[in-house]
Amino acid sequence: MTDYPTREELDDEHTWDLTRIYGTPADWEAAADELADRAAALRTREDPTDSPVTLAGSLEAIESALVTKNRLELYAELRRNEDTTDDDRRDRRRRARRLAADVDEAVQAVRRRIQRDAPAVREHRERPALDGWRDYLDDLLAGAPHTRDASVEAVIAAFEPVVESGADTVLAVTTDDFEAPTVGGPDGEDFEVDGGSYSAALDSPDRAFRRRAHEAFLGALGDYEHALAAAVAEKVEANAALATVRNYDSVREMALSRASYPDTGMCDSFPASAHDAVIENVRDHFDAYHDLLESRRACLGVETLRPWDASAPLVDGEVPELDYAAVCEHVLAAVEPLGAEYRDRLAAFFDERRGDVFPTRKKRTDITGYCPSNPETGAFVLANFRGDLRTAFVLAHELGHAMHAAVLRDAGPPRYATCPQPVSEVPSLLHELLLAEHLHEEGETALTPFVRERRANVLAGNVYRAGRSAAFLHEMYRLVEDGYDLSSDRLAETYADCAAAFRGPVEAADGGCEWRREAYAREPYHSYQYVTGTVAAVSIHRRIQSGKLTTGAYRDFLGNAGRRDSVSSFESLGIDVTASDPYGRVADELDRIREARLD
Repeated sequence: MTDYPTREELDDEHTWDLTRIYGTPADWEAAADELADRAAALRTREDPTDSPVTLAGSLEAIESALVTKNRLELYAELRRNEDTTDDDRRDRRRRARRLAADVDEAVQAVRRRIQRDAPAVREHRERPALDGWRDYLDDLLAGAPHTRDASVEAVIAAFEPVVESGADTVLAVTTDDFEAPTVGGPDGEDFEVDGGSYSAALDSPDRAFRRRAHEAFLGALGDYEHALAAAVAEKVEANAALATVRNYDSVREMALSRASYPDTGMCDSFPASAHDAVIENVRDHFDAYHDLLESRRACLGVETLRPWDASAPLVDGEVPELDYAAVCEHVLAAVEPLGAEYRDRLAAFFDERRGDVFPTRKKRTDITGYCPSNPETGAFVLANFRGDLRTAFVLAHELGHAMHAAVLRDAGPPRYATCPQPVSEVPSLLHELLLAEHLHEEGETALTPFVRERRANVLAGNVYRAGRSAAFLHEMYRLVEDGYDLSSDRLAETYADCAAAFRGPVEAADGGCEWRREAYAREPYHSYQYVTGTVAAVSIHRRIQSGKLTTGAYRDFLGNAGRRDSVSSFESLGIDVTASDPYGRVADELDRIREARLD
């Protein structure tokens, strides 16, 4: 096990305060018991559409149950992530999931009766009692074709743990049961390569070490290859079955129409044609990315560019180490163009101990960070800050999600305090661009060239590498829907084909085994949101720089994300993520970075 400190060895200010969600595990248990009773009452609710007042009461009961469900899941998940080996925490998360499925079934029963009485609902819709519910009701009625009768919904609820079991197995294989290999580090000391330290290893200037880390890590994952492939296939097949039961033509259609996060609100609405357009626009702008990679090969002075060279520093000298407190100050200064109120709200996030900052023993460290939230309690950030520029930018990224959650909470009730997937990455990617701009303007000579390379990785990673992932995952689901099995060989072959097209000059020597590193534990079709988020963030950043976008207009964009479909949200700022122009702007940015490299 990597020699991380224990949680008890850290200052309190560097660990989150989960008492903001529930004071004690006993309080969580009491809330869970109470929610189970409410779920039972929802099932027996009579005549939910009898009058406008009754309908409003039914909708409020649904909203309240979903908020509490989400709050219970949030606490259980974050407590489990503090210690992934603790059986009590695992049991709590398991109970949270079972209860969530029970609540979802009860909520669906009420929604089904509302949808069945659509004529009465439309008549009630304009009455004062339903002020504030009209957009939500329209969305609810539009989902009627994908709502099933009570007996089928009961089966779907029972099937939910099966859908999640594949993701749980992936996490068990890649984290809980994974034995991290040890390689010789650049300094001659042993270096343990796990899911978190792997990326840090690839940031090393020592190419031989990068190769050792890459090959050892993927090789160790290869020891679990067949189990991992089976878990991935199980998850894909379960989602394909669920899509069929829900009357969707494909998993993609279902995924692009899922409930926004948190699921108290309306559903995403991103057409499959728009998803196709996103991937095609990335393909149409390959030249800028491939040229950037060629410049990387030239700067490194290597004959062949390999996967372990993708994020290597192109700057002579030691990579500067960063202090966490200094990084926080940099992030606060970076967001000042978004207004004093925005900056002060972000400062409060630190004061309220909503972040868990450093990797610790037994903590979930396979990810560098994520930011779940709840409409009542707000957001929390799990980070694994390692004193480097990469994890500093990840921290800034997750704080963007946290701020979006805060703006949504201010803007309206829980039914609209949610964010559709295609918009969700905009504030986090904008944070990264603002941080890069701030650090560049600070003029610290030792840091500036590293910041330039980090900016290149932010843009290329979230457009081209995420685009590659989106194309690969889409092809993976299509294979299953067309009747093919997902063996490890087929996954490797499919991945290799996508990687060859997207990465151009990079030559893999491993037959596509990098498929083992994809984020299979996440929800289907998650990758494209990084592409849409980045191309929109680049356009927004330019307008903020030029003064063409006010902080108020940007805040309205964030606050209204849960009230309209994604395409309309982007259009409110004059951005079309299905058109070529936003991708051209990213390509222009990469061209400028490439030219700066070669000067």
